[in-house]
Amino acid sequence: MHLFIKKTLAALVVTAGLASCATAPAPGAAVGTAPAAEAAPGTQAIPATKPEVLQERPYLGFEDYLPPPPEKNGENYAWKRQADELARAKGVEIRKTARGDLAKYDAESAKTKMREIMISEVLGFEISEKATPAIHRYLYTAVELGFHAVDNTKKKFNRDRPFVSHTDDPTCRPDIRDTLNKHASYPSGHTISAWVAALAASSVMPSRADVITKRMYEAGESRWICGHHWQSDVEAARNLGSSAFAYFVSTPEFAKLYDEARAEADALIAKKNN
Repeated sequence: MHLFIKKTLAALVVTAGLASCATAPAPGAAVGTAPAAEAAPGTQAIPATKPEVLQERPYLGFEDYLPPPPEKNGENYAWKRQADELARAKGVEIRKTARGDLAKYDAESAKTKMREIMISEVLGFEISEKATPAIHRYLYTAVELGFHAVDNTKKKFNRDRPFVSHTDDPTCRPDIRDTLNKHASYPSGHTISAWVAALAASSVMPSRADVITKRMYEAGESRWICGHHWQSDVEAARNLGSSAFAYFVSTPEFAKLYDEARAEADALIAKKNN
């Protein structure tokens, strides 16, 4: 493993702890409006085919170590269930604020494209399949592995969404409640995609790890603010996301994908700084 990866992951632990206290950026008109960036000099276009590590869905087994959600884990976790309820009630109040507007914005599609838009907004240049093919392929692979980790875990624990027991709560996006309810609540898929994207993007752009991680941490917090997830769903997703990224780092394809993405990122940041 590259030495800088170890340093970056350690730094992210500290950054994540500070992220929820920071002021959120304003949502809305910025979507998709980041200035287009040219592909890094000398970087070849990345083929559209899936990386070998994604050709067959790997069994990651992360659901075997993740504890059950609080209500399914006995009286010892009653305090955590209470914390979930307190966070849900707090989220209802937060929805009336600008932070609630951000949570509503964050409720859009969970996978790579939306994460790239969010990251682009805080970086000030475009991250996308067209503008940055190497970074896109690297993020896509990491995020897809994260979703492999979350699928089996959702099926194993089959936890109800908060709005199932709180039927009077419309959530911040009542239009998508029925769609959300087709999938179990624990852990949060939106959060795992955000957290894996934070780890992956920060690993190739360590000088911008602070703003990337802050924004992706906020995207996870938006899930319980919206009422789409319990707070413990979000916490469990970050746990799984970290494990999924560690798995990605261990694969033979990682070094090649990383080197291509890092070269592209270095060129983009140098261009912006100049």
